[in-house]
Amino acid sequence: MKRSLPKVKRLEVKDESKKRIPFIFLFFSGVAVLLVVFAAYTVFRSEPAREVTPLQAELKPQRNLEELVDKQVFKRAYIEANGGFNHLQNLTTLKMNGRLRLKDDDVDFDFFILKRRPDMMLMTYKFGAYDLTYGSKDGKFWMRQSYPEKPDKITDVSEEKQANLAPSINMFGPLLSAYLDQSDSIESIELADWEGHACLHIVMKSLDDGSTTELYVDGDSLQILVQIVGLASGETTMMTFSDYVHVNKVNIPFTSVLEKGGKEINRIFLDSVQFNVGASSSLFEN
Repeated sequence: MKRSLPKVKRLEVKDESKKRIPFIFLFFSGVAVLLVVFAAYTVFRSEPAREVTPLQAELKPQRNLEELVDKQVFKRAYIEANGGFNHLQNLTTLKMNGRLRLKDDDVDFDFFILKRRPDMMLMTYKFGAYDLTYGSKDGKFWMRQSYPEKPDKITDVSEEKQANLAPSINMFGPLLSAYLDQSDSIESIELADWEGHACLHIVMKSLDDGSTTELYVDGDSLQILVQIVGLASGETTMMTFSDYVHVNKVNIPFTSVLEKGGKEINRIFLDSVQFNVGASSSLFEN
């Protein structure tokens, strides 16, 4: 599945690529919600990208918001809105290409992501001629830096950076991950309003570190509109989602905006998504 987006200037080759690396971890803090889409049946069978249908062109089901405040009712409705439990359990691999646009520079960085369940991940970011790749397999993270005409530099990832990278391993967003992994961490659901959208305000608490995530979910489409995450530093990040597309029964936002401390940090655009591509486990090794 491919989408065309407005052209923007690309990064020229510069020696300061390393200075931009910290922005990547802000991106990681919200990217897990973008990765809510996988489909089809077997991990080693390649197939072309599926035809997609813009969600706004579909008839939205009539829902009783008051009923969805019940946790079990909401759980069933949310899983159903993303293809159903059996469909989600059979999702195996993901390949996606996109662009990360930094607010301060108005420059796009291309990125590539490949995932295979249960815990294999490969992410490559292109900073001009400089490529930065993170990989994970069997709970171990590694980093590869590639420069033109130089040997690749491969290192282990520090514990601090592993904490930033950990959410990117998840194959789904916070709600589907909680439901499918049987680690339901939803503390409360209540009626709310977000910029004129009748929605549900959902509070989740991490079973690992106790951090809190707030979600605002549209009451009709059950699409996540906003995700607010409290950081250990006391700051919060807010990611808003739009340009939803229905791909293989799963809701996917193709555009997201990340803010920290009330300041926009970056925008993320998905350009193409493919499902059940060939993904040998050796691809995730350094």
